[in-house]
Amino acid sequence: TILDKGGAPGRANTTLRIRGITTINNSDALLLVDGIEQRISDINPDDIESISVLKDASTTAIYGSRAANGVVLITTKRGKEGGVKIDLNTYWGLQSVTNKPEHMETVTYMRQQNYAFQNAGQNPRYSETFIREWSDNHQSDPVTYRKANQWQDAIYSNALQHNYSLNVSGGNEKARGLMALRYYKQDGVIPNFESDIKEIRVNTDFKPFEALKLSADANFRTRYSLEPVGAYDYDVNGGGVFYSMYHATQFVVPQYPDGSYGLGNKNANPILLAKMGGDNEEWSNLFIANVKAELNIFDGLKFITQYAQRYAYNKTVKFTNAYTVKDTNFLDWGATARDESYNPNANRARTRAITRNSMDDYRQDLNEYTLNLLLDYEKQFGKHNVHALAGFSQIENKWSHNQAYRQDFYNNDVPSINMGSESTWKAYGYNNEYALRSYFGRVNYNYDDRYLLEANLRYDGTSRFTGDNQYGTFPSFSAGWRISNEAFWNDGLRDIVSDLKLRGSWGKTGNQTAGLYAFYESYASTTYNFNGEVVTGYMQTALANTELKWETSTQADIGLDAGFLNNRLTLSADYYNKRTDGILVSLPISGTIGLDAPVQNAAVVDNKGFELALDWKDRIDDFSYGIQFNISNNWNEVIDLGGANPTVSGGTSDVITTVREGYPINAYWGYQTGGLLTQADIDHKYPVYDSRMTVGDVKYIDRNEDGVIDTEDMTVIGNEFPRYPFAVSANMAWKGFDFSFMLQGVMDAQTRVSGALAEGGNFEGFTLDLFKDYWTPENTDARFPRPRKSVDYNAMMSDYWVVDANYVRLKNIQIGYTFSQALSRKAYIEKARIYLAGSNVLTFSPLKEWGLDPEFVSGRFLYYPQTSVYTIGLNLTF
Repeated sequence: TILDKGGAPGRANTTLRIRGITTINNSDALLLVDGIEQRISDINPDDIESISVLKDASTTAIYGSRAANGVVLITTKRGKEGGVKIDLNTYWGLQSVTNKPEHMETVTYMRQQNYAFQNAGQNPRYSETFIREWSDNHQSDPVTYRKANQWQDAIYSNALQHNYSLNVSGGNEKARGLMALRYYKQDGVIPNFESDIKEIRVNTDFKPFEALKLSADANFRTRYSLEPVGAYDYDVNGGGVFYSMYHATQFVVPQYPDGSYGLGNKNANPILLAKMGGDNEEWSNLFIANVKAELNIFDGLKFITQYAQRYAYNKTVKFTNAYTVKDTNFLDWGATARDESYNPNANRARTRAITRNSMDDYRQDLNEYTLNLLLDYEKQFGKHNVHALAGFSQIENKWSHNQAYRQDFYNNDVPSINMGSESTWKAYGYNNEYALRSYFGRVNYNYDDRYLLEANLRYDGTSRFTGDNQYGTFPSFSAGWRISNEAFWNDGLRDIVSDLKLRGSWGKTGNQTAGLYAFYESYASTTYNFNGEVVTGYMQTALANTELKWETSTQADIGLDAGFLNNRLTLSADYYNKRTDGILVSLPISGTIGLDAPVQNAAVVDNKGFELALDWKDRIDDFSYGIQFNISNNWNEVIDLGGANPTVSGGTSDVITTVREGYPINAYWGYQTGGLLTQADIDHKYPVYDSRMTVGDVKYIDRNEDGVIDTEDMTVIGNEFPRYPFAVSANMAWKGFDFSFMLQGVMDAQTRVSGALAEGGNFEGFTLDLFKDYWTPENTDARFPRPRKSVDYNAMMSDYWVVDANYVRLKNIQIGYTFSQALSRKAYIEKARIYLAGSNVLTFSPLKEWGLDPEFVSGRFLYYPQTSVYTIGLNLTF
C-alpha cells in the first residue's frame, strides 16, 4: 500500500506499507533500486523498468533484517543492443486542491456566533441592524463589509508543474549503455511553495568475454525546495500558515487592493505569513555509484560481486524575517457591531511586528557503503532443477549533522550565518554510524515444474546490539505444488483451469529497531550552580541495556495461484499470520532512579490478513483490454506489552491514540457518547464533564458509573488504520488509441475530526457550513451540539467526532493516441504519442463534507493539501 499523504513541492510525504503494521516501531517496507536501498521519493518514474513486491517470509528472508516489513524491488531501465535510441517524454500539469472545507455563509455565521455568545452569558456580537446593513452593502463595499471564513479562498490558487525526461540508449553485444536526464519543476498551490529537481542517470553494461559481465551505474540527483518558515507551526506568533488559515479571526480582509495585509487575532494572516514570514529552503544532493561483476566459473556456477556507495548531502536554511505590518483598516467589530449605532468607519489600527530576525542553518552528510558477494549455482538434471545461492553482505552507514543559529541580522536580504549577532550564536552537532553484516544461503528444488521446495537461512549481525545478541539466525521454508502439471490434469480440465498452484511458506525475519547506542549509558550536557557559580557538566539521562536483541517476526503464509481459460483470467489469493515478539518498549522502573526507563524486548504483536487479486486480459481483433481487481484486509492486535504500561499519546481536544493489550496499535482513545444532553438528563443530575455543560451539549458516557466524567471513563473508540483497501484498474487499446484508469478505495476506515472542524466556531476561527445544523430549543434533533464561545468541552476526544473515512477515488485516468509510423516517420520520429491524464480526479467519501482528504486526514489541517493534477504529455522516440 502506498499512502499518499500529500506533501509540499519537493517534500512528498509518501509511506510504503506491505501487509499492514507489524510492530509498535517502524513498519515501513524496504525499497531496493537495483539492489541498493533508496527512498520512494527519490525515484524517477521514467527510470523504472519493472517492480516486484515480496511479502511472505520465504521471499523476504534473503534480504535480512531490513526486510521484516516486506520488500519492493525496482529495476531501472538499461541499454539494449541495437542502434542509438532517443526517448523524449514531457508533460505539463495543472494542480488544484482536491477538497476544501465548505465555510459557513457570513449571515448564518453571524447569527450562529450570536447564539454562541448568548450561551456563554454574553451579549450578541452582531445586531440585526448590522446584519441587514452587511447584506445590503457587502457586494458593493467588500472592504468595509467583509466576508467571514474567506482565508482558504484567498490563499489557494491553481499551480503549474512540468517535467522533461530525455533517455539515450543503445549498444552492441560487447557494450550497452543508457543515459537519462530529467528536469522537474513544481509550483505550490499556496504562495512561497515551490520545488525543482534535476537528475542524471547513467547505466552501462559490458561483456569483455563470454564468461564475464560487468556493469557500472551512476545516479546524481539534486533537489531544491522552498516553503514558508514555520508553515506547520501549531500556535506560535499566531500560528503557521496552515494553522492560521483555520484559526485566524474572521472578518479580516486577507489583502487589500493596494497590496497591504489585514490582521486578525494575534495579528495573524496566513497570506502574510507565507509571503513575508521568511523562507525555509532546502538543497538536497544524492549520488549513487553501483558497480557489479558476474563471472561464470563453469557451467551453472557463477560468482557475483556488487559494490555501491550512496552519498547524500542536505542543506536547510530557515530564515525568519523581521518586519512590521500595520493594518490601518482594522475594524474591531467585537466592540462596535453589537451597537445599534455601529459606525463601520470607526477604524482601529492594528500592527504585527516581528522585531528580531533569525537563521537556522542545518547541514547533513550521509555516506553508505554496500558490499554483496554471491555464489550462484543452477543446474538441470533431467526433471530435477536445483538452484543454490550463498552470499555475504555488509552495509556501513555514517552520517553527521551540524546546526548553527543566530539572531539580529542587519537586514533580511543576506541570509548568511556570519552576518548575525555573535552574542546570539548557538551551535549543535553529532555524528552517528551503524553497520550490518550478513551471511545467507538459499536452496531451491524443482521437480518437473510440479513440486517446488525452497529453504533459506540468514545470519544477521548489527552494530545496534552487543555481545551474544549482536547476531540473529533467521530460517524460512516454502513449498509449492503445481497441480495443473500433473498427469491426471487432462485437457478437459486444462481448457477451464489452465494453471493451478498451491503454495505455503513459514519463516522468521529480524528487525533491529533499537537506537544506535542503546546498550550504552547516555549523557547530556547541563549546567549547575555551585556556590553561586554556574558551571557546565554532564548528567546521565538513560540507563544502558546490554541485553537488547532482535525483534523477531514469525510468519506463515498459504496461497493459491490459478489461471482460467488459457490464462486469460488469473487469480492469486493469500492468507498470512504473523507474530512479532521481542518488540522494544520501555518497562517501568523505580522513580527513585531518576532516569528514563531503558527499552527492553518485551512486547508481542499479531498481524493477520488476506489478499485477493484477479486479472482478466483478452484481445478481440484490433481491440485489446485488461481489467484488474485486488482487495486485502489486515488487522493487528497488541498481544502482550511484557509488563509495560499502556501508552496514551495526543491532546484532549485533538487526536488521542493508545497502545494497549487486546487492541490494534494506536487505537483511538476517548469518551463514548450518547448523543446530546436532554432536559431529562439535567433533571436527573446526569454527570457532565464540565459544570457549564447543559442541554444541547455532548453527553459523555459514565462508563464506570462513579458519577464523574473523567479520564477513567475513556476507552478504545476506533482504529486509525483502514481495513479492506481495494483497487480496480483497466487498460485498453484500439488502433493507436489507448485508455487506462485506476480506482482505489477503502471499505472500512475511521478518522477523528478535531481542531477547527470540531470547535464549531467556539473560538474565532473557521466554521464549517455543516455546523449550521446546531442545537437550539427549536432544533433539538440537531446534528451538532450548541455553540458556546471560548470552550471546547464538546470537542473532546470522543466517538462523537470519529467519523467514517471510507472512500472511492479515481486515482489515475489517461487517454492517449500513438500516431502511425507512416505519419511520424515523415517528421523523422520513430514513434509519437500524445496523451491527457489526471490524478486524484474524483473522490466519493463521507469526508468530503468535512473538507478532508481520505488518504491523509488531519482535523487541524496542519499539512500541505492533497492536489488533483491534470496533465498533457508527449512521448517521442527517435
